[in-house]
Amino acid sequence: MTAAAFDRLLYTDCRAGQGRGAGGGFQVQAQSVNVDSAQAKMAIGWLLYDAPNAWIMQRRPIAEFPLGFAHAAAAGYGTAQSRYVGTEATGARQGNHLADCLLTRDMDLYGPTRPAQLWGSPLWRAEAWDSRECPQLEEPPPPGPLTVDAVADWVRASPERATVLTRMVSLLEDPTGPRVVITAAAVDTAMHWIAAATLLLPIRAALNVSFKVFCANPLQASHRVVAVMKELNPQLVPGRDDSVFVLDAEEGVSDPAEISERARFWVARLTEPGDPYDVVDAVELAEQLGAGAGPPLAALITAWALTNPGSQLDDPGTLFRWLAHADPKQQQEHGPAVVQRILTAGPTADMLRWIDRAGALGRIGIDRPGVRARLLTAEIGEVRAGLAPPGELLGRVPADTEARRDADSELSSAIVLGSDAQDDLLLRLSRRHLIEPQLGPLRDRLLAFAIGWVDHPARGYRPDGWALREEILDLTYDELHERLNRAGLAQVMPALRALWRHFAHRPGDPGDPLYCQIKAAAMRTMPSQQRPGRLSVLIQQARQTGEPGAALAQLQRALVEWQCLGAAEALLLLRELPESARLAPEAVRISIAEIDRLAGRPTALVLDALDMLDRRRLLPADKRYAYLRTEDRAVLGFIQATTTAQFHSDTSLSGAWMEELGRVDPAVTAARLGALLRACLDLPTPGLGAGVLGVLPDQLPWLFIDRWNRELGGARPVRAAVEGVCWHEEARLPGNLKSRIAAALNRHGSNLGPAEQEEWFYAVRSELRPEDVKAWSRLAGYEAATRHRGFRGRKDPG
Repeated sequence: MTAAAFDRLLYTDCRAGQGRGAGGGFQVQAQSVNVDSAQAKMAIGWLLYDAPNAWIMQRRPIAEFPLGFAHAAAAGYGTAQSRYVGTEATGARQGNHLADCLLTRDMDLYGPTRPAQLWGSPLWRAEAWDSRECPQLEEPPPPGPLTVDAVADWVRASPERATVLTRMVSLLEDPTGPRVVITAAAVDTAMHWIAAATLLLPIRAALNVSFKVFCANPLQASHRVVAVMKELNPQLVPGRDDSVFVLDAEEGVSDPAEISERARFWVARLTEPGDPYDVVDAVELAEQLGAGAGPPLAALITAWALTNPGSQLDDPGTLFRWLAHADPKQQQEHGPAVVQRILTAGPTADMLRWIDRAGALGRIGIDRPGVRARLLTAEIGEVRAGLAPPGELLGRVPADTEARRDADSELSSAIVLGSDAQDDLLLRLSRRHLIEPQLGPLRDRLLAFAIGWVDHPARGYRPDGWALREEILDLTYDELHERLNRAGLAQVMPALRALWRHFAHRPGDPGDPLYCQIKAAAMRTMPSQQRPGRLSVLIQQARQTGEPGAALAQLQRALVEWQCLGAAEALLLLRELPESARLAPEAVRISIAEIDRLAGRPTALVLDALDMLDRRRLLPADKRYAYLRTEDRAVLGFIQATTTAQFHSDTSLSGAWMEELGRVDPAVTAARLGALLRACLDLPTPGLGAGVLGVLPDQLPWLFIDRWNRELGGARPVRAAVEGVCWHEEARLPGNLKSRIAAALNRHGSNLGPAEQEEWFYAVRSELRPEDVKAWSRLAGYEAATRHRGFRGRKDPG
């Protein structure tokens, strides 16, 4: 015996010893070995023949009694065909019947066959078995006359049957719905209705629909569907308003019922010309596709589209909704076929975008080059309708030369035929698809596009997303340049104010007036503290051109035009422009105003500006300016004198210069402290700063030491430290200043790592005067270093 086979059970009236009971009477006559008690109880309770007592009393011939048929889902599944056989086993009285039952707990044994289709099958027995144990049915049960073709032909033969069938299927879809009562004059008519309805249910649901034909007590039966003999139940007609749904099998009429979309869909498919087996297969597939896959109708239409590839698909959106909601396994299994149906039905661009992305992620196997080509066409259509393409760049797909050429041609044609607004979008679309069209065929159109952009600069184009971006910007720049030369700045300025940012980071000719305008526009948007640095770079670029004077004039004009010439920029122009270059009147005016504002506490930049204005003979006659120039010349004269050999060899001369420095206005000296410190550090012989500290008045020595302290962490830490040690050892220097110097040296050394500190110590010592070495060892913590870093015993490098 095998588990992959139906078990059998036969029930009838038996003589003593003929059946499996203790004595005679109605009992299980025979059963296969795997039938358990629960299955036997299900067979006896659900599947036996209901003999029409009225006919027995009338002693009608046995041949007139109809066959019985029943199905149950309780202890597994059971299906039985039964019959009236006349007298009981003892021959004493009428009323004997026989039921041959198939029993299983494995629904797969039914295959695609619905239980109702087994009515009239040759498998059913009409008499008892020879023994009390019968064999299993190991072959798939053969259907009877109710084949799929036969049932479909029957439904199609009468238009009213479709309406009633739709109601019946709608009810049976709900396991908790009302009982269906079929009144019929013949068994085969009732069985046609049950077979048709269950063929439109998935096999899982169909097997759970219990039914019985014929039933003696329809209103008390446990079955979901019961059929009664019309002759014996004249009161059961549609319209009784009972709690049951009544269907007249022969007339094709029934009680009303709410129609489901699912039932309407499948009944319509069954009544259409075509292979009804496709409908049954699609019903089953829809059951699989419907699990967690969006709207139920989407699963139905998708299943039908897959099962019947030649069917018409008016709206691919339904298939797409199923595909987009399907789980990964379903997408892998059915996605390629669904995509193919969608592609043949005219998908939207949104659908194609989703499919392209799913293919890129490996969720669905598709023809990626083919889908990408379709997507390009669809998105070109969206652009023509005024829709912007998505900003996302698509990944590359493997495509042959012909496919790439076709894509280039399609986009180029669209650009040539497009309006300016469309071409902005098409160029972005081209970049999105990683297509770089050939410039040659497009040059005239893109030149017209660039001219239109200059004419209408307020258009919201997005060049950062364009293909051929640099080429189009070149054409636009050339157009701006030509207009600037032809019509002047006033004519070009409206376009420049809108478009400059697209050219701000591009290299160009510093002598080009348009380049200067663009750079000035960009500088205006910078934070004020960054502008001088940027202007200094622009000045250096202009000075390196073939005609620096003209280039610097254009730069100044642009700065004035864009109103980004502030005090810092004007002073910078004074300092960095060569004397041969003409200063813009606006730069002179702003510089003088700034000098006037800061005359009481001048900066080095202000003093430099005074010097440059004086050299250019642009300095107004003002006693304050003359006074500052005199005081500044004294400081600069001192710095210049320190570079001469006489200054260092003639103590009377150097002393006179020191006295002169000490008499300078402290405000001017404070502005030049940086230059004084550089003069000290630039000298090969250390110690000048000690003398400077000795003559500086008020708080200037402290400010001078603070500047020197910053140099310890600068580019010349060794030279700064050497100078500081010499200052510290100057006997005439006040102790509080010496303490500040020592603290600065100690702080700098402590911030270095051990190896760096050692290297710094010896580098400084090697440049010191011999008399200052001991002091440096003390200031740098040399004695502590020898104790803790292994310096003891090291050979003195000095």
